[in-house]
Amino acid sequence: MIFSSLGDTINDYSINTENTPDGILGYLYDSSTIIITTADQYINHQVRKALINAGFSSDIMNNDNIPKYLVNLGLERGKDTFVILMRASIWENKEIGQEYLDHM
Repeated sequence: MIFSSLGDTINDYSINTENTPDGILGYLYDSSTIIITTADQYINHQVRKALINAGFSSDIMNNDNIPKYLVNLGLERGKDTFVILMRASIWENKEIGQEYLDHM
């Protein structure tokens, strides 16, 4: 297995959240966000459209694009398997951090 990044990192300097909509500066913690992972721009558009129709703001949506030319997409045997890894390591409130870890 190969573990590597397929694109730009979404981090606290680049993520769109309810507290930092459309990338404005602010306190991004304790706020909702949406991350859309896809290798197809049409699917990305359809997901965004469905989320907006469900009442979510596009200002909190983030793209996690998978470059098609770097992967072997499909459902058949021998196609690539993907793991989405999120890391939370420093908790301002350790009790809230432990609660998150206990119920994820």
